[in-house]
Amino acid sequence: MKHLLIARRVAGAVCLGALIFGMPLVLSACDRDVSKTKTETTKRTSTPEGVKETTEKTERTVETEKKN
Repeated sequence: MKHLLIARRVAGAVCLGALIFGMPLVLSACDRDVSKTKTETTKRTSTPEGVKETTEKTERTVETEKKN
């Protein structure tokens, strides 16, 4: 029974520590705007074997900090 009590206290302390140290990271993320753009380009090429299709996918993420 004593080990269970110690395990609960340790788990609670770890959770509390993670909450305290993680909160500034969560709050700093609120100061930013994130926009994502996905583009897909398809190109068809005639070859002696036939028509070949090439697809290119691009993903772009832009992160902007808000001005105070």
